[in-house]
Amino acid sequence: MQTRCPYGEEIYTVRPSGRIDAAAAPELGKALQELLAATQTRLIVDLDAVRYLSSGALRVLLVTIREARRLGGDVKLCSLRPNVYRVFKLSGFTLIFEIHDTEEAAALAFQGQPATRAFLEEQGK
Repeated sequence: MQTRCPYGEEIYTVRPSGRIDAAAAPELGKALQELLAATQTRLIVDLDAVRYLSSGALRVLLVTIREARRLGGDVKLCSLRPNVYRVFKLSGFTLIFEIHDTEEAAALAFQGQPATRAFLEEQGK
């Protein structure tokens, strides 16, 4: 799992990969909680490399978004594969999380910017 901050000091991206099942969910939770504990409350979770998400992973994400919002931040998701998106849709989590097509779009949403292709090209992305 990679953590990086390509959009300045305020926004962190977490990139889990593979299967996030009952065994792997605690590792994701630990990475996210460490960021929140360090007052990094504006998080993007890039799920491009995630093939499977269990209910345990959904719980980790729910706990994280609640804590981030309590601290004045938020969690945005991006790059969901169709099968992973279905899990979010069926569980009702699409009503809780902002889901973006790309990491750049999620970062722009934190900045209150429209995430259109024209805007991204204008910014040199």
